[in-house]
Amino acid sequence: MSNTPLSYRVLDSSSGALLASRLRPAHTHWSRLRGLLGTRALAPGDGLWLKPCRQVHMFGMRYPIDVVFLDDELRVVKTVAALQPGKMSPHVGEARSVLELPAGTLAALGVADGARLVMEDADAPPVGQSASTEARADAAAGSATQGPRRGVRFLTAIVAFVVLTALLVPLARATITWSQPSPGFICYWSAAKLLASGRSPYDLEGLKAIQTELGWDKVAEGLGFFDYLPNYYPPSLLSAVTVLLVPLGFTTARITWLVASAELLFVVGCMLRSLLPSMAGKVPMLLIPVFCLSIVSVLVGQVTALMLFAIVAVWKLLDERWDRTAGWLLAWAVIKPSLMAVLVFAILLWSGRRGRWRVVQGFVGGVVALFTVSTWLVPGWPLQLLTAMSTTSFVTATFPSIGTTWLLVLSTLGLEGWTLWSLYALLALPFLVAVARLALDVDRSLNDVIALSLLAAFLVSPPARPYDQPLLLLTLLVLVAQRPSYLHAGPHPSVSNRAR
Repeated sequence: MSNTPLSYRVLDSSSGALLASRLRPAHTHWSRLRGLLGTRALAPGDGLWLKPCRQVHMFGMRYPIDVVFLDDELRVVKTVAALQPGKMSPHVGEARSVLELPAGTLAALGVADGARLVMEDADAPPVGQSASTEARADAAAGSATQGPRRGVRFLTAIVAFVVLTALLVPLARATITWSQPSPGFICYWSAAKLLASGRSPYDLEGLKAIQTELGWDKVAEGLGFFDYLPNYYPPSLLSAVTVLLVPLGFTTARITWLVASAELLFVVGCMLRSLLPSMAGKVPMLLIPVFCLSIVSVLVGQVTALMLFAIVAVWKLLDERWDRTAGWLLAWAVIKPSLMAVLVFAILLWSGRRGRWRVVQGFVGGVVALFTVSTWLVPGWPLQLLTAMSTTSFVTATFPSIGTTWLLVLSTLGLEGWTLWSLYALLALPFLVAVARLALDVDRSLNDVIALSLLAAFLVSPPARPYDQPLLLLTLLVLVAQRPSYLHAGPHPSVSNRAR
């Protein structure tokens, strides 16, 4: 039988204030669907706890209620006082559950965003005057143990990933028969090889010599265009990962990259289950890895899987309020600046608007650390990178039809000069404004910001190729997961996310 109490007492752990003494759980589909339907009022001390839920509506209701949105640690992320009948609350992407309380409760008790609540079994023996003290102690103990537990889970996940990769690489080497798997990896490898030997990863002659020695073929791998693959990537997570692969040797490192990229796609799908709880868990787990362009990106050795993982990892860290770590990773996740710039801008704007300045602090710290280490290893690398980009040709500049951005579509149509740039700005600028407005809107969730930013990236960025398109799967999944609530709402005010 279930051990779920029939009702709860809910207290503010800081003040000890009692928000409700008879909070009824609604943790199943049907209990959430029924909710407060048919009731004429909420008596003082009564309430409803909807889980999972991120949005409520008041269609069919007869009286106003106070609404409290909670994250998975029972921390208040948003409150709505006296939500009126016929109205709809904002969608709160950070929320995992919702309390519905009698109107006036929030004003009377002064419950604010960031407050942490404590749930107690309402039928348990009363704890008297020590209730607030014990609640505060429980909350403090939970906070103290949460960090180490997460750290252990994080390290365990890394070890499991490395072990699984080590087991799969020999199997992949035995089963992959084509001569040049992951041809694009040669670019990262040659740059990492130069860096590991104390040379600049933007040394074009050095890149060409290494790739020629490894059997680079202009026709077979270079599409008849590339004599070698130049390195246009700034220092990032990519640099750190590929340098770690150098001791394996090129053949093993290339297979390891392919296997790890495929694994990362499955990891991304698993991480999205908790970020999009209203969606059936198997959808992202299947869609991300088996999408045709995801498979293409792995087979050609591109960085798409690593970018997807970095974006979703930042998303997950922000969702769990590891703000400084999220900002740090965001700085290291700028693997392709042209595609990541809009997202980085939007996340920093979103964080600042909500007073989560640790994200910005972490980002600045990550940028400073990355720049310092890179300059120590390769003095003058920014100028070398710009020189490499200016002295070699971009394939999309010669063949714009193979690109997937708005600018390349216009170039494919033969437009140039002021006509090209005017039409480009006509679509790119409104999307940038829309991203900024969305990030500054306190009623919009991080999910919305990420979805629109990734879509805008392909309208703002000059270059992108088909193997970059899997990034838009995140936009698609958010749109599907956050489809309008009225399409699914029954007569009760609290239909939002379905139970997983």
